[in-house]
Amino acid sequence: MARAKTRKQREKNAAELRQGFLLLAVLAAIWALAASKSVSLAVLVFVLAAVAIEILVMVPSMLRRRRLRSLGYAEVYSMNGEQFEEYLQALFQGRGYQASLTANGADFGADLILGLDRTRTVVQAKHWVNRDVGIGAVQEVYAAKAYYKADQAMVVMTRPHSLVHFL
Repeated sequence: MARAKTRKQREKNAAELRQGFLLLAVLAAIWALAASKSVSLAVLVFVLAAVAIEILVMVPSMLRRRRLRSLGYAEVYSMNGEQFEEYLQALFQGRGYQASLTANGADFGADLILGLDRTRTVVQAKHWVNRDVGIGAVQEVYAAKAYYKADQAMVVMTRPHSLVHFL
């Protein structure tokens, strides 16, 4: 079974794909300029190619978010921590939030930053299957609330019967 790509790998692949396609767009614009001697046609070719590239790069991401939003409890429960964070991002985006993931490892206690109606919320995601979520998660997200200058903070978890606290 093929191993799922991490978020970092997917972002790197998308950046490389975008760079390669942009090079092709530049070459197409140069070809259009050489063939027609029209700068406006060359610019038009480049812009159309760049728009097509963005669509090609964005579509897999949009499909992934749609698939994540449709998962059931069993699939969510079997995710790893990074996949759970991406799942939460997709869920919040599907509900109208601006949702961005923080950098892995240097998140200062927040895994997601949410925005809705000028309200900023930090989210600490805990996908722990075999242990309870305790006060440490609340302390981390409370610190992240100050660090990210957020209005609200929350801990979201998969483990039932754990401590949960909204700040």
